[in-house]
Amino acid sequence: MPEPVKDPIPDAPEAVAARAAAAARAASKLAAAAEESEEILDAADAAVQRALVVGDYRAAVGACVGAGRHADALVLAGANTRPLFSST
Repeated sequence: MPEPVKDPIPDAPEAVAARAAAAARAASKLAAAAEESEEILDAADAAVQRALVVGDYRAAVGACVGAGRHADALVLAGANTRPLFSST
């Protein structure tokens, strides 16, 4: 008759702590990267907002294109005039 399988030995506390610390560092790096990208998006949003408040659709479209938001640029260009849409 074969011997019964014993429960595996649990991880050493040092290994568990090291994995937890590594996971915390990775989460911290991801959070920092997310904050940086949010700042960039906030600046782009602010530029578009300022242009729209004063009615400068051409500047708003330019800000969208500069931020890589091409779909937004096309929507704004189409909402204004045909020549602006055609030039976009």
